[in-house]
Amino acid sequence: NARANSMDRTRIGNKSKPIQLGKEQEIEYMKACEIARYCDNLPPLIKDYKKMITMDLKKINNIVLVIGKTEGHIDQSIFAKEILNQKKGPPPKINLFNEKNNGETVLKLINDGYIKSAHDISAGGILIAAVKMCISGKKGININKPKSLINYFEYFFGEDQGRYLIEIEK
Repeated sequence: NARANSMDRTRIGNKSKPIQLGKEQEIEYMKACEIARYCDNLPPLIKDYKKMITMDLKKINNIVLVIGKTEGHIDQSIFAKEILNQKKGPPPKINLFNEKNNGETVLKLINDGYIKSAHDISAGGILIAAVKMCISGKKGININKPKSLINYFEYFFGEDQGRYLIEIEK
C-alpha cells in the first residue's frame, strides 16, 4: 500500500519524546484517520486540555448524577454472564441520536466547569462506574435508587448505552 509506506516515519505526541509507530500500528492509525474524516458530526473531544477532568471523586458531599436513560438492560452484561450464568439475549439497543446528545451535554458541562469528575457507564453498569470513581478518588458515596424504576440488579448492573456518571458541586 503506497499510503502505508508514506507513513513510515509517523510520530505521535510530544515532539521532544515522540512515539515511533510500527508498521501495523501505522496502518491502523491511517484507517482511524480515514474513518475520522467521514465522522463530521462527532463533537471534538478536547477543546482545551486545561479543562480535562478525571474519574476520581473530588470532594465529599458533592452530588453524583447519572446522565442518560437507564432501562436496565441486563442481557449480554457482565453481571448476566458471570453471576446469572446467562449468555443469551440481545445486546443493548443503540440510539446514536441519544449517544451524541448525551456526549455533547457532558462535554458542554465539562467546558462550562460544572463537572468535577466523570466516568462512562459501560461494562458492569452504574455500580462498577461508581466503584471506579470512589476507589480512584479515595472517597465513598451513598447511592439512592430512583423510586419508580426497575429492580436493583437491572438498575445497578444494566449496561444501557450512552450513559455517564458525573460529579458536580453541591
